[in-house]
Amino acid sequence: MFCKGCVAREQAAQAHLAQQEEQHRVLQHEEIKRQASRKIRWSYIIGVLAAVFYSGFGLIGAAEGSVPLPLALVLVFGGPYVIWSTYWGLVWYWPYWKKFVRSFRQSLSGWILIARPFTWLLILMFYVAFYFSIPLSIAIYYGIFGGGIYQFRRHLRLASGRGPLEAAPDKRSRNLKIGAGIAIFLLLSFSLSTWLRHERIARQLAFSQSSATAVSYVSDQAYVLDSVTAKSINDLCAQANDKYKVQIAVFTVASLNGTTIQSLAQNLLQQQSGGGTEGRTVIILLVPKNRAWRIQYGNGFGATLTTSDIQAIGNNAVPSLKAKNYGAALLTMVSGVIAALEREPGLKNNGMAQATTPIPKGVKSKLDQMHPGWKLAEMSDEDRKTCFNKNSKYEPTLIWGDFDGDGKQDYAAIITYGNSWAVIALLARGTGYQAFELFAPSQSYNRAPDVLDVVPKGGQWGITAHKLQHESIAMEYCEASSVISYYENGAFHRFATED
Repeated sequence: MFCKGCVAREQAAQAHLAQQEEQHRVLQHEEIKRQASRKIRWSYIIGVLAAVFYSGFGLIGAAEGSVPLPLALVLVFGGPYVIWSTYWGLVWYWPYWKKFVRSFRQSLSGWILIARPFTWLLILMFYVAFYFSIPLSIAIYYGIFGGGIYQFRRHLRLASGRGPLEAAPDKRSRNLKIGAGIAIFLLLSFSLSTWLRHERIARQLAFSQSSATAVSYVSDQAYVLDSVTAKSINDLCAQANDKYKVQIAVFTVASLNGTTIQSLAQNLLQQQSGGGTEGRTVIILLVPKNRAWRIQYGNGFGATLTTSDIQAIGNNAVPSLKAKNYGAALLTMVSGVIAALEREPGLKNNGMAQATTPIPKGVKSKLDQMHPGWKLAEMSDEDRKTCFNKNSKYEPTLIWGDFDGDGKQDYAAIITYGNSWAVIALLARGTGYQAFELFAPSQSYNRAPDVLDVVPKGGQWGITAHKLQHESIAMEYCEASSVISYYENGAFHRFATED
């Protein structure tokens, strides 16, 4: 009886052990299926994000013409595949890499106790230079050349329970999160670099297309100018070269990189002048990061361009620089230099009041479409003395500024055509301008305003004390009332100031 009881208990213990092993095997199998399903879900998320990013870049670039169609197709289809397959490469290789790093770290444990400088340097170099770069490189090549697809299909079998039963590592969940994080970081890095490159190419193409038949006087290496403003500046420089035989070159750079703005401007002047400072060359240099600007000019101007002139030009541009409206600041500087050149002997027209600021071609073209044969209204010398600030950077009947708050350079002018007149605002839109007629002859006003001026942002004007959110246009009558025209909700609104 005793032996029979022992046998029965032994059989019961073995049956219980077999039952536990079966339960453990089932749980292990379910854990493998759960982990495989989680990896598949992450691959779907990463693939969708990559498809959205790269499809957007490719399609937008192809539509704008800044990205060739073959390259756009590569971005749309190839970009998501690279990111998706890299994720599966990391899923495969990361556990092996962690095991290698752990053994490597253990092998160095004796060296660490010695604490030699070379040992610490070796460890630092390994972790900084190789900890992520080596597995990432292997994962990219393995995943792209078929490994990603193989791992995806393998995990589909595991998630469905049709795959072989494998041991589930204890830290597989953590490794999965690390691999997914690296893949998402790679996706964001590639996407950001592609977007920055797309923006840079788009700006360069937009400007090169606008000035394909002319010399480029603008080098925007800091990428602070939109295509419309860059074209306006280039047009002004081209007209200065045609009219005054003066080469005005505008440069923006990202940073000074340890040099001084004086030496950089001098080097640019020598390059533009063919190795010397003699000649009629003006360099306008802007460094937004260092909040620095400089106007450097050759010594072929005599008394036409002086240090005091340069200081006055810079002071006029300071408000735009403080507002980080760099396009407006550079336009002000270029216009100031041209205004100073107008004082040069032989360039004035018998002392007659004329506009010294060349009008951008886009503005001219728009006005030509609206009123063929137009010209800027002229202001008499007497009115100039009594109503116009001689230190103003603007013309009496031509002003510029950001009149709609979008950061682009806009214009406003009083023009005459035939026996009529009009005040026209031209707002920068894309590669051209949208025109708004602010004022025209009526029963209340049968005479054109005498002068235009720019009302600064933040001021309160008129009997309603309207606070201005951006620059506005003031239309003034000498020794009489003024009218403010303010852009809001897609249209200009007018209100009068006190007499």
